Amino acid sequence: MEASAFAPAHITGLVLPDERSSDPLHAGSKGIGFSIQEGVTTKVKAEQGTSGEEVEVWINGNPAPDAKVSREAAKIILRRAGDKKCNLTIEHLVQVPIGVGFGTSGAAALSLTLAVNKALELGLSTVEAAQTAHVAEVICRTGLGTVLAELHGGFEVRVSPGAPGFGKLIQIPLNKEYSVVALTFGALSTGDMLDALEQRREAYSLAENLLVSFMQDRSVENFLQVSNKFSRFLALNSRLQRVLTEADDAGFTCGVALFGETVFTLVKPEETELVERTFKRLATNGSKVLTTRISDQGARVL
Repeated sequence: MEASAFAPAHITGLVLPDERSSDPLHAGSKGIGFSIQEGVTTKVKAEQGTSGEEVEVWINGNPAPDAKVSREAAKIILRRAGDKKCNLTIEHLVQVPIGVGFGTSGAAALSLTLAVNKALELGLSTVEAAQTAHVAEVICRTGLGTVLAELHGGFEVRVSPGAPGFGKLIQIPLNKEYSVVALTFGALSTGDMLDALEQRREAYSLAENLLVSFMQDRSVENFLQVSNKFSRFLALNSRLQRVLTEADDAGFTCGVALFGETVFTLVKPEETELVERTFKRLATNGSKVLTTRISDQGARVL
């Protein structure tokens, strides 16, 4: 039994975590972000097991025994298989850098649960399968609202926290085309960043005000301003601050992908070359420049 699914990568420019609920289905975040054309494709092969469920995870052709979110998502959705004892081989193909703010853990978990649901003919709705991915992310503290956003795709504002079916978002139509350009330096631990954010109550107050400001003007330009202000307040590190300042000097506004050491912007296609040139000048060894587009398509079975 085999099946494949895809979930888009996602960039969050403003986030308000809400982990007050003890039920992972109701925990999550509010925030603003967008899905991109690249993402995670997951192929699942299920074989009848005898002694219980064994899960083997591969990422880009390499064994990944420490892929905790994928293992947790597999464990949760296999509970829905009833008496079926299955061994799973999970192969993730990840098209973007991992751990730098592109929502790859959420995309991996979401594509995995959709594929397992199809392969084992569990009969779950798309929303129900996606809920298991959200729960896995909350338990592992690798994301709080990414799965909800990636399920729908597009440019969105999450207005209430929770898993798909519980949390709510508003998709924002774009009246023109934008290029997404991102400069990635490295990884930041989402769990560590959430802990740090929880200790800075003034950050929540600012984020709430910025979200209100965005709801009054739901433009891409205002989104970038909101993300820029929040990123500067967080002062994640001097390297990111320098890129934000250099971008301002070059005439375009950037935000920081939460949570990762990645700066991004959205510009008209004819402005893409200027941004790429600026980012490449600021790049260091190991950093990458990614140019893509917003994807209006959310996660789906292939």
